[in-house]
Amino acid sequence: MADFTSALYLGLEHASRRLGEWRQLTLGKPAALEAALKAAQPDTVLALADAVDGTLNNQSLVVLFTCQGKKLLFVGDAQWGNWSYWLYGKAVTGKDPGITQNAKDILGSIDFYKVGHHGSTNANPIPAVAAISGKCAAMCSTATGAYGNPAKHTEVPRTALMEALEKQIDNKLVRSDWIQAGSNKPDPEAKSELADLPDNFSTGDLYVDYIFPT
Repeated sequence: MADFTSALYLGLEHASRRLGEWRQLTLGKPAALEAALKAAQPDTVLALADAVDGTLNNQSLVVLFTCQGKKLLFVGDAQWGNWSYWLYGKAVTGKDPGITQNAKDILGSIDFYKVGHHGSTNANPIPAVAAISGKCAAMCSTATGAYGNPAKHTEVPRTALMEALEKQIDNKLVRSDWIQAGSNKPDPEAKSELADLPDNFSTGDLYVDYIFPT
């Protein structure tokens, strides 16, 4: 996380290496690409499609602002391909080896976190959430039921993730699907928490404000 630009390119390289190999072999040769796809195992094609999707999200601009002594982290739609390098300095799969001290220091110092990719687990890894300080406040742009299946634990926003984040930061989380916007009423499946907002939050017609405590 110390060098967002380097992490971005390393993440992209990791996610798209196989796709790049195919591109070199078939560039300008559509028939060769078609033949390669036909010869590939279905799992390989699925993995490539997933790599392309992850690469597009991993091109998100990720910014850590410091303003008047407060630190605000906006991670866009960046997913595991980038987070892995920010948290560990390398690509990691399987058992968690423990995040670096630098990642702990940065995540533990932030005052505001814009939840990534509408609350998906892939864009808000558990080790990152666990390292965020309890002083932090967070906001999430999302809509319950828009993607995935709760029975398969693929829903976005991921229910368990949102609950863990709320607990980690002492309920200082607000979601866009809690807010009435014109004729669009708050999602009935989302928590009805706007009536009892945490300290320093306030609502307007189409927004929620957060004022940092002095």
